[in-house]
Amino acid sequence: MDKDIKYYMALPYQEILEPEENGYLAYIPLLKNCKGQGPTKAEALKALEMKKKEWLEERLEKNEEIPEPLTLEQFSGRFALRMPKSLHRKISLLAKEEGVSLNQMIVYLISSGINLL
Repeated sequence: MDKDIKYYMALPYQEILEPEENGYLAYIPLLKNCKGQGPTKAEALKALEMKKKEWLEERLEKNEEIPEPLTLEQFSGRFALRMPKSLHRKISLLAKEEGVSLNQMIVYLISSGINLL
């Protein structure tokens, strides 16, 4: 498949919109210095879309590498984790106390940002 401007424009790049003193700044973190500004959210996003197209076209013309966003399909939801035995014990006891599996407890703790130490 030939990766042309249409291909890259259709990719689901993360867009960030931040308020500024005189309007809004919109940018795509994965595409360095790809930014748009405007007095309203809609205008900032429209400016970003135009900048994104220019940014991508420039890289395609120069035959430069263009980063692509990661998709959920690229992640299995599994990873190996090593931890101190004392922490493993604390989490295991907490999971048992709550009546959930060790995996469920670890996912809960990571997602809620609770520090056991």
